Amino acid sequence: MSAKLVCFAKKHWNMVLYVLFGILTTLVNWLIFLPFRNSEPVTLYNGLAWVVSVFFAFITNKPFVFKSYDWSAKVVLREAFNFYCCRLTSFLLESAAMVFFVDMMAYNAIAVKAIVSVAVIIINYVGSVLIFKHSTTQK
Repeated sequence: MSAKLVCFAKKHWNMVLYVLFGILTTLVNWLIFLPFRNSEPVTLYNGLAWVVSVFFAFITNKPFVFKSYDWSAKVVLREAFNFYCCRLTSFLLESAAMVFFVDMMAYNAIAVKAIVSVAVIIINYVGSVLIFKHSTTQK
């Protein structure tokens, strides 16, 4: 079993790194969100958690996951703009889910946040692949 796991990890190393940094990004997000989970409106504190975690995600994903090493202003600005647009889309979906399920339906904020976080990670991976693949081929 462990030999198969090692083989899988080697074959899909970028995906393994993305999941690792995705977990760390989610942890950053939760560490900002948790102290305010019972505060109204929940979307304000969810937004603060988002801003901090997106910054963390960009500075880790760019070099470590997607091997984009060009830190020139032109490249970074293009990548960052596209990265933030992608993340903004997933943030708006996350916020809508939080408003609906927490503020309107009174579901548990932690449970909703956990479920929504999985969907956000998937959406963000697909977007990041497109953003950084485009950037590394535009030299």
